[in-house]
Amino acid sequence: MKKYLTCALLLLAIALPSVAQKKNKYQGLLWEITGNSLKKPSYLYGTMHVSNKVAFHLSDSFFIALNNVDMAALEIDPRIWLDYIYENEPSVLSDHWNYRDKDNEGGIGHTKHLAEKRKRALKIALSSDLEVLNYLMFRNDEYSDNFEEDTYLDLYIFQTARKLNKRFKGLESFEELDQINEDLANDDQTEDYIPGSSRYSGDDDNPLSFGERVEDAYRRGDLDLLDSLNVVGASKAFVEHILFRRNINMANRMDSIMKDQTLFTGVGAAHLPGEKGIIELLRKMGYTVRPVTIGERDADQKKKLDTLRFGVTFSPYTSFDGYCKVETPGKLFEFPGNETSKQYLCADMINGAYYRVMRVKTFAELLNNDNQYLYKTIDSLLYENIPGEILSQKKITKFGFEGFDITNRTRKGGHLQRYQIFVTPAEIFIFKLAGNGEYVNGPEAERFFNSIRIEVPAKTNWQNFYAPDSLFTIRMPHAPLYYNDTTVFSKWLPGHEYSAIDFENRNQYYLIKQNISQGKFLEEDSIRVERIAFEFLDNNNLEEISRKFYYNNTRPVLDILFLTPDSNRLKVRFTIKLTTHYTIACKYSKDSTAADNYINSFAIMQRDYPNAEEYVDSTLLFRVKTGYTPKKTGNFQGRYTTKKVKEHKGDSRTASFFPPNSYNGVYVDYYRYGKYYNLVDSAKYWKNTGNNSDFITSYRKLEHKDGYTSVETKYADTGSSVVKWSKVIIKNSVKYTLTSQYDTAEGPSEFLKTFYATFEPLPDTTVGENLFTSRANVYINDLNGDSAHRAQALESMGQMDLFPEDIEAWKTLIDTCDSRKKNYIDYKVKIINKIREIKLPENVDYLTSLYYKAGDTSALQMAALYSMAAIKTEKSYKKIRELILEETPLVSEYNTSDIFRYFDDSLQLSKSFYPDFFQLMPYTEYKKELVLLLAKLVDSSQIKPKVYKNMYPQLLTEAKIALKRQTREDLSNGTNSSYYANQYLENLSSTLLPFYKDKKIKGFYEKLMGLNNLNIKLTIINQMLRNDIKVADSLFTPFAKHTLYRAKLYKTLAALEQSERFPKKFETQELIVQSLFKAEESYADTFVMLDKRMVEFKGQKGWVYFFKYKSERGDNWYTGVCGLQPDDTTKVNTNTLINNSFNNKFNENISVEKQFTILLKKTMLMRKGNSYDY
Repeated sequence: MKKYLTCALLLLAIALPSVAQKKNKYQGLLWEITGNSLKKPSYLYGTMHVSNKVAFHLSDSFFIALNNVDMAALEIDPRIWLDYIYENEPSVLSDHWNYRDKDNEGGIGHTKHLAEKRKRALKIALSSDLEVLNYLMFRNDEYSDNFEEDTYLDLYIFQTARKLNKRFKGLESFEELDQINEDLANDDQTEDYIPGSSRYSGDDDNPLSFGERVEDAYRRGDLDLLDSLNVVGASKAFVEHILFRRNINMANRMDSIMKDQTLFTGVGAAHLPGEKGIIELLRKMGYTVRPVTIGERDADQKKKLDTLRFGVTFSPYTSFDGYCKVETPGKLFEFPGNETSKQYLCADMINGAYYRVMRVKTFAELLNNDNQYLYKTIDSLLYENIPGEILSQKKITKFGFEGFDITNRTRKGGHLQRYQIFVTPAEIFIFKLAGNGEYVNGPEAERFFNSIRIEVPAKTNWQNFYAPDSLFTIRMPHAPLYYNDTTVFSKWLPGHEYSAIDFENRNQYYLIKQNISQGKFLEEDSIRVERIAFEFLDNNNLEEISRKFYYNNTRPVLDILFLTPDSNRLKVRFTIKLTTHYTIACKYSKDSTAADNYINSFAIMQRDYPNAEEYVDSTLLFRVKTGYTPKKTGNFQGRYTTKKVKEHKGDSRTASFFPPNSYNGVYVDYYRYGKYYNLVDSAKYWKNTGNNSDFITSYRKLEHKDGYTSVETKYADTGSSVVKWSKVIIKNSVKYTLTSQYDTAEGPSEFLKTFYATFEPLPDTTVGENLFTSRANVYINDLNGDSAHRAQALESMGQMDLFPEDIEAWKTLIDTCDSRKKNYIDYKVKIINKIREIKLPENVDYLTSLYYKAGDTSALQMAALYSMAAIKTEKSYKKIRELILEETPLVSEYNTSDIFRYFDDSLQLSKSFYPDFFQLMPYTEYKKELVLLLAKLVDSSQIKPKVYKNMYPQLLTEAKIALKRQTREDLSNGTNSSYYANQYLENLSSTLLPFYKDKKIKGFYEKLMGLNNLNIKLTIINQMLRNDIKVADSLFTPFAKHTLYRAKLYKTLAALEQSERFPKKFETQELIVQSLFKAEESYADTFVMLDKRMVEFKGQKGWVYFFKYKSERGDNWYTGVCGLQPDDTTKVNTNTLINNSFNNKFNENISVEKQFTILLKKTMLMRKGNSYDY
C-alpha cells in the first residue's frame, strides 16, 4: 500500500466538497452536543485549515466551550505529523534533499567555486527555514502575511487546548487516510464529476471569485452556502471517500469519547453540514446538536491565552558522529544532508516554537582558511541574512571555539529569535530557537543554549571506520565527517562523502561513495572507472602525474597521482562494486606511506540475506521466498503506486527488493496489459524475448509451467565484471520482469538465487485472458456497447492485433457501421485501417468493394487503399492503380504522403504505377509525391527511362517552374540561401538526368548550376556524377571555400572514388576539421586552431584537433575538438569519431593543454560508453 502523504496532508489543508442541502439548515460554526445520556455538553467547531484572519473571528463562546470540556480533538493529532513524514514520506522534505543541485556539491570531489558554495550554504542556513516547517506550524503566505495570524486555526485549537491542560486526541490516523486515499484512486467514479459552475471565476449574478465567496460564507457561518459551493468540480468518488467515509469515522470516534468525557472537536467546516455530515450523523445516534450563537470576536481572551506557555520536558540528543550534543523539548529529527550542509529540527507544536541545528562544512583545509578568516566571513553575512532586526550580537567562546550569540526580531509579528554560531576548523555549527513573541527570553531558551556541547575531533587516533550501510570499511585518523549517510534516506541518495584530517602531519583523507546505475547497458570496467576519474579531474584544478589500471580480485581499480595547485600530492583510487563507485583519496606533502596505507585499507563488505521466508504480494499477485521484505508503507521505501488503472489501459508498477547493507537487489516490474491487448505469434515473442545482440548471452532458459511461461537470461559483455540477470514471466495478461545484477567472479548471492528460483505468479489468481489469443469478439462487443465501453475500445484500438480468423467478424463490424453515430467517418477509417494487420490476398476484393461504397468520401477510400497496400502483392498494387485512376480520392498532401510511404517500401511493385500515374500530375495533392516516388525508382534502377520518356517534357516544364521559384527565393534569402534545400526541384532533376543528352535538358542543368544555393547544387552535382555526367572541376571551388560544404564535397567525391578532383588548396586537415565541426555546430563561423594531439581510439589512430570558435553574432569564444585525421597530415578523413563542443567556453586563465585534455576525455568517454551523456 502506497502512502500519499501529500494528499493526506491536503485533506487537512482545504475545505472539502459535499452535497448541497436545503438552504439555512446549517447556520453557525460552533455547535453544542447534548442528549444521549450526556451530563455535560460537548462541542463541534467547523474550521478552515488556514492562518488567514477570516478563520479567527473567535468569540467568547468559542473559548468558554473549549475551557469547559475535558478533551479536545482534531482530525489528526499534530504531534504525530513530523514522525509520519520522516518515516513514510521524506520526499516532502525535498527542499533540503538536494543532492543533484550543483550548488551543493563540495569537498574534494568538487573544489571549483568551493568558497562560493560555502557562502551560499551559510546564507541559506542563516536566513531560510524549511518549507515543511511552515506547513506544519504556520501556513503563512508571503503575499498575504500581513493579514494572517501566527498559526492556522486547527493548530491554534490544539495549542490552546494543551495550554488549558486539556487532553488531546486525533479522530483519524494517517494509516486510515492512506487507505481512504487508495480506495479513492481505485474507485470507478473518480472521473464522474458533480455538475456545477466554475470554481475559478465569478458569474453574472455574483462577481466575487470562488475563494471570496467561500471566505464570505465562512465568515458568516453559513454552512449551507459552503456546502453548495464546495460541491463544484468534485467527483462522486471524492465526495464519497474523502468526505462521507471520513465523516462516519470521525462521528464514531466522537461518540466513543463523549461517553466518558466532554469533548471539543475541530474539523473542517465542510464535514459538518448535509445528510451525511457529522451533525446529522450525531443526531442519528441520539444526540441533540444545535448551533451556538457567536458574539463579537474576543481579542482579549485570545491575547491572554497566547501569552501562556505549556511546560515542556527536554531530552538529550547526540549527533550520529558524536560531534555535537544538545537538549530539545521533543525529538530532534535529522534531515538529509548534502555535500555542504546538514540540519536537524525539533518542532514544539504546542508553544509554536522550533529548534534547529545546522551544520555547514568549512572546507578550510582545501581552501587554506583559518578560523579567524571563517569568523570574519560569517560576520560579514549576518546583517543581510539574519531575519528582521538584529537586537544584539555578542562574541562568545565555548569549547575552545569562537562564535556569535545573536538575538533578532522578525519584521512580521515582531517575534524574537536567537542564534548561537560556533566556528570549528571543519564545520560551522548554527543553533537557532524561534517562537512567538518573547518566547526566546524564557527558560526554554536558556535550557537549549546551555545544553549545547561541541566535541569535534582534535587528535589523531587511527581506527577502523565501518560505513553506516555496512558496505565498506577503511582506516581513518578519527571518526570522519560526513553529512549524508545516516538517515532513512541514505540508500536512495546518489552520493556520500567522508573526510578526516591527520592532525600530526595535516594529511587530508577523503572517501566518496556514489550510486550510479548503468541503465540497460554494460560498459567496460575501464571506461566506468575512467568516467569517475574524469569527473573528478574536471571538477578540480589538478595536474595528472601518473596512472595505473588493474584488477583487484575482479574489481576494476584505477590509481592516479595528481599534483595540486598548492604543490602537494593527491593520490586517488577509483574503484567499482556493481553500481557503487568509490573514490578514495589522500592529500599529502611528501611522504606517500600514510596515503598508501590509508588507500590500501579500504575493503568491500557484503551482507547476504539467506534466511528466506515466503512473501506474498496480494496487490501484484506473486509469491517469492526472500530474506528481505520491503516495507509496505511509504512510497519512498521502494514500493509501488496502488492507484487502480482502468481495465482497458495497461497498468505498470514496480516493487523493489533492495535489502539495506547489501549490493544486491531485485526490481520486480509488473505490467498488466489492457483488456484488448494481445499478440498474434507466441513463438516469435518468446524467441525474441531475452535475445539481445548487444551482449553476450551466458545463460538462457525458456520454461513452460502450469499456467505461465518464463524466459530467464543472463547477459555479460567483454571487459565488464557485471552480469545482468533478468527473468520474464507471462501469465495471461500479466507480465513480470525481474532484473538484477551481480559480480562475475563472486556469482549471485543466496538472496538472488533464492528469489529467482522461487518467484512465481499466485497460482489461484488469474488476470485477463491468454495474451496470445484473439480479443476481437470482446473488442467488437464493446464497440457496439454503451458509450463508455465504446470510448474505451476506440481509445485502445492500437493495442489489439487481429488474427486471420477474425477477418469475417471484422468485415461485419465495418459493414454494419452506423453512419448516424458521432464521428462516423473517423471511426470507420480506424476500423478499416485495422484490416492492414491481416495481409490476406483475398482481402483485395473486399477492400475494393469498400472503396466503391465510400463514394465521394476520400478518407474512407484512402483507408481501403492503405490496407490494400499492406498486402503487397501484384494483384493488390494493380487494383490500387486502377482505383486511384478511376476515382481519385482528394485528401490533403499530408495524407497523400502517408500512402506513398507504403509505396516507397515496395518499389518493385510500385514501378507498375508508371506511366499511368502521370494522369494525376494536375492534382497538387499528388504531384510532389508522384515525382518523389519516380525519383526513388530512377535512383534504384527499378524503372527504365523509356517507361516515362513521353512524359519528360511535362517533367521539364515542372522543373523549370521550380527553378524559377528557387531563383527568386535565393534572391530573397541572400547569403542564407545555401542553408535551404528544395526537395521537389532535386527530385525533378533526378528524373530528368537519364535524358541529359537532350539539349533542352542540358540547358536546364546549366541554369541549375547558376543557383546561389550550394545545398541544392551539391545534390545536383552528386546526381550528375553518379550518372557519369561530366562536371567541370571549377564548379567544386565554391563548395571547397564554404566551411559548411567543404567536407560534404570531399565526402561526395570520395564516395565516387574521385577525391583527387577536390581543390588541393582546401585539402588540409585543419580546414576539413572546421567543416566537419560546423556541420554539428552550425553557428560556428570563426575558427582559431589551438593544438592537435595523436590519439588512439576504438582501434584507430589519428590526429584530434583542438580549436576555439565563435559566432558572427556573439563575442564569446568556445572550444571544440574534432578527429580522427590520418597520421599522415597530407591526407584527410571525413568520418569523424570525435567531434564535440559541449558548449564549453574558452577560459583564458586555464592552459590550452588542460582545456584540450578535459574536452577530449569528455568526448571520448561519451562515444565509448552509453550510460551517461556528458
